[in-house]
Amino acid sequence: MKTQHIHLIHQEAIVGFALLLLAAVGGGAWWVWQTTTPKSLKQTPIPSRVEKPPVATVPPTVIPYQTQQPAIVTVPPTAIPYQTRKPSVMTVPPTVIPHQTQKPPVATVPPTVIPTPLTTSTPKINQQVTQLQAQTYWLQATDEQIRLVPQEVALKPEDSSEVALKTAFDNLFTSSKTSNLTTTIPAGTRLLDLQVTKTGIYVNLSKEFTQGGGSTSMIGRVAQVLYTATSIEPEAKVYLLVEGRLLDEENPLGGEGIILTEPLTRQQFAQDFAIQA
Repeated sequence: MKTQHIHLIHQEAIVGFALLLLAAVGGGAWWVWQTTTPKSLKQTPIPSRVEKPPVATVPPTVIPYQTQQPAIVTVPPTAIPYQTRKPSVMTVPPTVIPHQTQKPPVATVPPTVIPTPLTTSTPKINQQVTQLQAQTYWLQATDEQIRLVPQEVALKPEDSSEVALKTAFDNLFTSSKTSNLTTTIPAGTRLLDLQVTKTGIYVNLSKEFTQGGGSTSMIGRVAQVLYTATSIEPEAKVYLLVEGRLLDEENPLGGEGIILTEPLTRQQFAQDFAIQA
């Protein structure tokens, strides 16, 4: 028993000495570390272990379980009274416009009287008025020379120039010759058409106009047609056609081959052929 007690004392002494030595060594090491370590490192404590920050625990909210549906507020419908009758319409009496039995008076303006100017009587001067009339031209032979002699044609006052000339040609082709007047136009010649235009007078004859006779006869019949066509307007130009074909250099007249220069005029014809009117 005494031996065990002594042995325990020795063990405690050893443990105390070891602890003292450990504390001395640890204190010296700590002092050395404090003197050699920079202040910035000293101020940052290094935790021995990482611990999670405490988490605030919130107790769960308990929602009571609804065993029944919430009550629904019902609104009673608004009752609209039914109209058994149509709403009353306000009637406006029509406006009565008085009937006018008489027309309103119209202001009459008296007409303006324009005084008649005084006319002075002037003595009339006798002037010779030459009135052109449609004429037919016939041939007259005197001393081996042929002349054209005009004959007046009875016309109506309302006849136009075309109507007057057509009437003159009808008389020329159908009238018989007299003892001193003759014609070289072949029998049966007819006027197919006649037109008075701004460019001239177009005379279209039937094919009988080209038949028979010599050069003198041909010249005489062309002169009769030319002067009869220009009896109303002597300066007019005449285009002579046979069956619609113009008599010109390419289409001479008759077998003798008399060449006509279109359009025909009295002045040019008198220069080309020896004939007088």
